[in-house]
Amino acid sequence: LALRLLSTAPDPTSTNITLLHIHDPRFNRHERSWMEQQLMSWCPRNISSQQIQIKLLQGPGIDSKIHWFSKNQDLVILRSQRRRVAGLPIPASDRTSNLVHQLACPALMISDPLN
Repeated sequence: LALRLLSTAPDPTSTNITLLHIHDPRFNRHERSWMEQQLMSWCPRNISSQQIQIKLLQGPGIDSKIHWFSKNQDLVILRSQRRRVAGLPIPASDRTSNLVHQLACPALMISDPLN
């Protein structure tokens, strides 16, 4: 979504996007490299590499890291990875709601469709 917004911005050359991923502290160098490659694969080829920044941060402390990072952003898009328990979808938690309300900028919450 953020990458689509970049391509439709009035002046795309003045728009920058940071793809932030907070990973498990047990990730090794190979896993971090793989994650960075996955994030880069989402970037359209016609977008300058200077406009897209990949930032990997080691967890724990997902909420505090997103909150800290939001202080220098114009918009945060959060991706919720929905899961099922006993065949039923789990709604966004109070933890997610609290995070969205504490961000220093506007937020948009998106989720993957349940299969």
